[in-house]
Amino acid sequence: MYLNYLYYNILNIYHTKLICLANSIHMKIEFKIVENYNTTRKQDMSSYTSFMKCIAKCSMYSEMVYNEVKTKLINDGFELVKYDDSYVFRVFWSGSDTGVSVSVPPDTNRNTEKYGYTLETVLWSREEKIVYNDSMGYDDVCRFSTIAEMVDELNRLRKAMPNGIPK
Repeated sequence: MYLNYLYYNILNIYHTKLICLANSIHMKIEFKIVENYNTTRKQDMSSYTSFMKCIAKCSMYSEMVYNEVKTKLINDGFELVKYDDSYVFRVFWSGSDTGVSVSVPPDTNRNTEKYGYTLETVLWSREEKIVYNDSMGYDDVCRFSTIAEMVDELNRLRKAMPNGIPK
């Protein structure tokens, strides 16, 4: 699995001051060399290692969610876009320039053994940008604790805005 390879290599080069910057949970992860970053503290490495493990867990759960809903959503007229080894997938519906980005974000899923997984949705354009719309309840991300709740939200959004967000 590519993510395991990436995880292993990041840990091996962590001492070269590489840190992970996530611009947004729904965006791709970027890596950047940071000068004068203190990597000698044990807690830094422990937190980093823990976060990378959480990313791997969230990616696997996202893949499971995607596989579970894929057939039903496609049969219902949705279009799904999944990226390899990612904890995010996109859902669009025909005739709409706006869809939804579904995420299993690592920052909210650190204690899944105790609390279960959290799914997040955010309105997403085909131009790969987050779209905020207060009237649709998206002044921020929306969170769901079950797959059924997330699917109900997709159906609600498609019914409310079949051609995308009204201009």
